[in-house]
Amino acid sequence: MGHDLQDPQQKRFSNRDWTLLLSLTAVWLLCLVLNLGTVFGEGEYLAAFIPAFDRTEDGTPVLVSLVADREQGGDGLAIGDRLISLNGESLVKITPIRFQFMLANGFSEQGRVDFLIERDTEQLPISIRPSTRKISWSHLPPVVGYAAIAILVLLRAPNAGGTRLFFTAFMTLAISQTVIASGSGYQVVGGRLFFIFMAMLTFALLVMWLITFPRPPIEDDPKPRVPLWVAFIVPILFPLPRLNYYFNGPLAPESYVLQTYSIDMLFTILIIAILGWNYWCVDPASRRKIRWVLIGVYLALVPIAIIQFTGALFELGDWFFWLQSIGLLFYVAVPLSLFMAMRHFNLFDVDRVISGSVLYTALIVLFALLAEGLFEPIAASMATSFGAEPDTGQFIFVGLLAALAIPIQAYLRPKVDHLFFRSQSNFRDSIDDLINEVASADTNDLEKVALLIGSRLSEVLEVKDCAIYLYQDEKWAPVFRFGTNINTEFDGYQAQDLKQLFERSMVPIRLKQGSNKEMQLADRFMGLNAELIVPFRSANNGCGFLCLGGKRSKDVYTNTDVTLLAGVAVQVALSYS
Repeated sequence: MGHDLQDPQQKRFSNRDWTLLLSLTAVWLLCLVLNLGTVFGEGEYLAAFIPAFDRTEDGTPVLVSLVADREQGGDGLAIGDRLISLNGESLVKITPIRFQFMLANGFSEQGRVDFLIERDTEQLPISIRPSTRKISWSHLPPVVGYAAIAILVLLRAPNAGGTRLFFTAFMTLAISQTVIASGSGYQVVGGRLFFIFMAMLTFALLVMWLITFPRPPIEDDPKPRVPLWVAFIVPILFPLPRLNYYFNGPLAPESYVLQTYSIDMLFTILIIAILGWNYWCVDPASRRKIRWVLIGVYLALVPIAIIQFTGALFELGDWFFWLQSIGLLFYVAVPLSLFMAMRHFNLFDVDRVISGSVLYTALIVLFALLAEGLFEPIAASMATSFGAEPDTGQFIFVGLLAALAIPIQAYLRPKVDHLFFRSQSNFRDSIDDLINEVASADTNDLEKVALLIGSRLSEVLEVKDCAIYLYQDEKWAPVFRFGTNINTEFDGYQAQDLKQLFERSMVPIRLKQGSNKEMQLADRFMGLNAELIVPFRSANNGCGFLCLGGKRSKDVYTNTDVTLLAGVAVQVALSYS
């Protein structure tokens, strides 16, 4: 799949591609209209009352599970209440799906539902009104993101099996996020059952895609893969607790919450297990793709976790709902990270992104704990002693903690990098030492400097091949060469073309897995079996470039690598002056 997208072999749409694109996009656009109507339309609100019931011996339903909005009258019901009638119609021997129809029709047509319940042999009337809390708009950006990345992938690399699987999985994911909150019984019940089915299909397709991500084709990958039947474990289990609201069984309705969380947790564990196995089986470059996916999931889940944690510590009131809406916006990190993983996985150094994210999260949690348990009472006491309000002292102290986060992060970041990404940290230290050695070397002996650089880089980067080229006598020739694959000389028109290129720009060029602009320049180095070119220019207008082959680890050259190597090239230019 990664190869299909980064180096597409076919750019012409087949009939199957057109069918997939037009059909699923049309369904998604219809669902998007429903989503927009739910969020911005009139009368579309969160459900105020989601009950599940069991039956007594005489066929009267008894409430065993309840999710209710207390402000709309839901607090009048309790687990164990016998439901006698709904809007004047007897509920004896009623089926769960018929019960859900009656609820939806009552809210839609009358603006409320009227129950007659029996509690402790006493019959009580209870009315429940529709919720006034609208569905948040914040779930829309991730939905649009899933569809956009799916369409982009199919347009980028059509006529490939992995691409079609990815497109279908993430389009069905976007479709399954549609919310049906109100309307007639047929609209609400039918819509919810349809999207339960879509969610089952989505889970199966997502796991099937994950099994192949970012593995190469089977004929090029001898290591064992996760069997495809694993993709159907969660889809089979997913609807079981949710169907309790519409049918009798198959699971006990009173443990709905536990069942739902258990299946969701199983899906999470399954994803982590598959990614972990693939991470073990693939090369370092492909591991960067998996890390991009993980950082997207991390950035999506951590804000919500922090908001929930903050809500447990502080009394936020209505602010909690709005903070949750803002937290949901971070789910857009998932489709963005998927795009980065498959198209630009080496654009940024994902290890630096991970270390920064983890460090900031740890600081936020630590400061929150300290502020709540230790410093907040001290700040309130000090403010009172100075004649100010306790809230003022707490506000000032929280601001001081926030200001300290930046210098503390700057101090801890190198230590975190060295702890979790030791090889990258050692590489930066080695480059600093190399620059100092080049600066103190005999500047009249370029071959000595080149030998020093080549030997150091071959050790630190573990490159297969390394060379330093200089422009002399109207041709490019290596003054140092390590390895056997870089032995090309450039003369004539090609030599002049490269000289003009380096006179215009000294930007490093990745010949493989670089940006579109870099890949266009790669044709000028035809015949040079290398992956990275780092040009330099001396004070007397002499031109040269550092030429590096692939790493033995099969990892890519990250932006951090390129920046550090550019520093070496600058020092070479200063030394050869």
